Amino acid sequence: MSLSGLAVLLAVALGTLTFVAWPLISQPVARDDQPPRNSPDAPQPWDALQTSYEQAVGTVRDLDFDFQTGKLAAEAHRQQRAALMVTAADLLRQIDQLKAEAAEKAISERRQQRATIQQQAEVAISAERQRARTSKR
Repeated sequence: MSLSGLAVLLAVALGTLTFVAWPLISQPVARDDQPPRNSPDAPQPWDALQTSYEQAVGTVRDLDFDFQTGKLAAEAHRQQRAALMVTAADLLRQIDQLKAEAAEKAISERRQQRATIQQQAEVAISAERQRARTSKR
């Protein structure tokens, strides 16, 4: 192989190696995959409870189906269904409580913002009145 052929081969190999290794050695770009906190798509504290509730309801449906098809005895169906319904009801209570707390927090924050804006408006009005009085003199 000639010297120029060897140089071309080395350049191609180096280029290929750089192309393949670049994603591994470059710094990852920092990005925020989470939606903003106030966004409807933002994860909520009750999301995990909601998933558990949906699983419990799905299990109740499966249990009812198994009972209807004769795969489950009446007593076992009654006991398991009752336990799952208690669990589902408890999960719903927890979800409702978290949502109520979130609503109260949002209302409180909104009232605080409103009070702050009102205070700022009153200060601005007072300052404008004071300026108007001094300019009349």
